[in-house]
Amino acid sequence: MLNAIVVWNNTIIDGYNRFKICTEHDIAYCTTSMDFDNRQDVIVWMLENQLGRRNLTEGQRYQLASSLAEIVAEQGKQNQREAGKQYGEGHPKEELCLNLDKALEPIDTLQFVADQTGISRAKAAQYRKVEKEAPDLFADVLDQKISVSKAHQEVKKKQRREERANKIVQITKDNRELNAGLGQFNVIYADPPWRYEHSKTDNRQIENQSVRVTL
Repeated sequence: MLNAIVVWNNTIIDGYNRFKICTEHDIAYCTTSMDFDNRQDVIVWMLENQLGRRNLTEGQRYQLASSLAEIVAEQGKQNQREAGKQYGEGHPKEELCLNLDKALEPIDTLQFVADQTGISRAKAAQYRKVEKEAPDLFADVLDQKISVSKAHQEVKKKQRREERANKIVQITKDNRELNAGLGQFNVIYADPPWRYEHSKTDNRQIENQSVRVTL
């Protein structure tokens, strides 16, 4: 076996498939232990390690990068709370941490995902929108049945249809039903296709558009 199985607190964090194959076929294997302060740090290491694999699809890399971004963002919030707490207790700012200003900067998770995935920010935004708005389509993207750009277009089309439908509902919500009794009127309004003489071309003449009414 080329690579050792990585463990933390007697838990395999890398190489489980290798471990399974070795135990099933009675193959000798070796392990190496790693030290982490907490489980969250372990997860960050595992995600970063997986991102280093070359056989991942773009969609898989996006998923891993998104999970990593959530953790990094939460760690940033924790750093902000801790720094604020210590500063409030009277600790000099320079003693809080060597990179306090950097620690207090908000994390642009979308750009982080784009950088980790190796794609543009705009494309990362497409992945995020499809993942959030259309989980079924996102699954097809991960299975490489449809491109993320095409899936994003489908999501936008659906949203436009819904927006139009909602707009129609808002416009017509105060309309009266036709059978509600509109009363009687002394005026008949009609717009028949009268002949007119100012057509610049023959194809625009009314005879070519509809039946002409003659008085």
